[in-house]
Parts: sequence; C-alpha cells; structure tokens
Amino acid sequence: MDVPSIDPVHLKNIEILGNGLNLTFSEAEMHGLSQAKVTELKVDVGKGEGQFSLSFKGDLNLTAKYVADGRILILPIKGNGDALVDAQGVEVHIDCKLIHEKDSKGDHMKLATPKYKYTIERTVFDLKNLFNGNKQLADTTLQFANENWQQLMDELSPPAIKQIVRTVVKAINKFLSKVDIHQIIKGYT
Repeated sequence: MDVPSIDPVHLKNIEILGNGLNLTFSEAEMHGLSQAKVTELKVDVGKGEGQFSLSFKGDLNLTAKYVADGRILILPIKGNGDALVDAQGVEVHIDCKLIHEKDSKGDHMKLATPKYKYTIERTVFDLKNLFNGNKQLADTTLQFANENWQQLMDELSPPAIKQIVRTVVKAINKFLSKVDIHQIIKGYT
C-alpha cells in the first residue's frame, strides 16, 4: 500500500541555537515508535468532516551525529560525534480534523490540521567524544545534563515531536488514501 515505515522516523536536522548553546543533531533517527502502545483512539466520522484523536506512549531513542559548542546552563560543552538520547515514557496526543474526500478511486478520509501535545517522563543523554574524549570533563557534563534533562528537552523536544507527528499523520493518510471508507466503516452512507 506504499505506507511508509514509522520506525525509524528519519528526522531533519534538529538545532538548538541560543541561550549560549549551539547544539545540532544531524542524520537523526527516532527509534521505538512501533513499540509504543496506543492509549486512546477516537474517531468521529461526522458528515463531511469529523474528528480523529490518537494517543500513544512509549520509550523513544534518538540516534544522531551531534555538534555542540557553548554552555548547558552553567557548564561548558564542546564536542562532536555520535549521540544517543533515550526519552522514556513519551506520551503524544494528536487531534486532527477528519475530512471526507471523493476521488476517482472512491470515498476516502484524510487527516488535516493536526494539533498535538506531549509529555516526557525522563531523558538520558549519551554524547560520545565530548571535549575530544576527555573522560572527566565529559562525565561531569553528561551527569549535569542528565540531572537537568528537562531544560534541554524544552529546546530539543518541540522540533523532534513535530516531525514525529507529521510522520504518523502522513502514514495514516497514505493508508486512508488506499482504503475506501466503505471498507473501514460498515454501512457508511
């Protein structure tokens, strides 16, 4: 059906620029979405337009290449290399309009104008080659980053979650474009 895989989610570059920190993640992939559990699914078909709500929760892992220069709150950080960001207990809630479309292949539904919110229970950062491999400086900085993960995730999460939501909505829409409403909803008129 040409529905794209959602695990891993290939992310565009994620940049945190400002507040004394320049941190860029490239070649980023988010793993774990296929293991997330659906916690809520509500579909209101409506007439011409309805509502679609989806919530899911799971642990997500970001693998990427990173470049960092600046400060994390009060500590200096400098390095580049492989990054692993382990986000635990990520819960995402997506609300969309559910539009009915008719085309040459039949009647279909489509998700539009997604809105979302999310929470994260905990995040652990592992950045290789900080301070050119200086273990003592790297360990101190990572410990500080992991103790203050919420402040870092306030900057890192929004662009990553936005891309995850786009990927999920795109995959659902690809499926919906291939399946007629009558195949999904018995007795649909």
